[in-house]
Amino acid sequence: MSSTTRKERGTVIALISDVFFGITVRNVARKLDFETIVIRDLAELDQTMAIYEPDLLIVDMTVPGEDEEAWEQIEEAVESGVRVLAFGPHREVDLFRMAKEAGVTRVVANSQFHREMGELIERYALMTDDDKDDK
Repeated sequence: MSSTTRKERGTVIALISDVFFGITVRNVARKLDFETIVIRDLAELDQTMAIYEPDLLIVDMTVPGEDEEAWEQIEEAVESGVRVLAFGPHREVDLFRMAKEAGVTRVVANSQFHREMGELIERYALMTDDDKDDK
């Protein structure tokens, strides 16, 4: 681990229902020295966000699916100032649309998330307000 602590580098919450993939995301983020919490469903989101005050929320778009109330919960996270990185199947056009309507910081296909996971996590977890124009 580098000379900074994970908490000093930032905190990442990942909302991912697939246990094994959640472990992969957690391991990648931890290797980048981020404190990382993986949750499996939206019922845990508000409390986890309040406890950890994350710099980045990663959302598997299949978790909220096409549930408008679920996307409103994601939108509340965005409005609170948390950056949100969402990923999902490229053919699920409605999920991409719903994520964008919720104000998600960045939306990518599963393939891009898998390929660039470390870079995406680092970029969006460390993004400053000045960087937002450069998405």
